[in-house]
Amino acid sequence: TTMISIMGRKNLIRLASYFNCTGKELVSWVRLLNFIRNRCAHGSNLIDVKLKTMPLIRQTKWQQYLYFDEENNGEKNSKRLGVVILVLVTLVNSVNEKYRWNEVQANLKTICNGRLEDANLLGFSDAGESLKIKKIAKDLLIDND
Repeated sequence: TTMISIMGRKNLIRLASYFNCTGKELVSWVRLLNFIRNRCAHGSNLIDVKLKTMPLIRQTKWQQYLYFDEENNGEKNSKRLGVVILVLVTLVNSVNEKYRWNEVQANLKTICNGRLEDANLLGFSDAGESLKIKKIAKDLLIDND
């Protein structure tokens, strides 16, 4: 994370372009993934993760999949696992467009068991379309073209 944070602007833009994102998005996303990696490495629970620092999100592309808190006029994202999944999908798409999301998708569906409330708790807008990670990956890939 530190190396990307202190990287020169020209090199950061070049690296970010490889991942089809801006330099600010890349720094934000790498910080998020570093946080998630540290939680995993120390045996922490990811299901109940609540992000204190929100990474940059792509409002227009991601909004349909993420749960927004109605108490805050729908403006505040739930800061949960859904954001992490969308960041991962976006970055992985840049490296491997044919990545199979079967296991991730199956695990999320098992956790939610078709219940809207559980999908919302994970940060997803619904228990159907938002959990179809393979479809989301394709949709986000098309948006990048």
